[in-house]
Amino acid sequence: MNIIYLHGFNSSSLSIKGLSLKQYCSELGINVHLPDLNRSPNLVVEQVSALIES
Repeated sequence: MNIIYLHGFNSSSLSIKGLSLKQYCSELGINVHLPDLNRSPNLVVEQVSALIES
């Protein structure tokens, strides 16, 4: 199973919530992807789309 965690406004992929989720899920064998959304909208859409397709 894979989870894509999309952080909120004024946050980052290194947020406490995202990293805690990743740690917890890794213990359960679940992959958590924490894409950096603080980029141009086009790059973010490409990155998240690639994660969804994979």
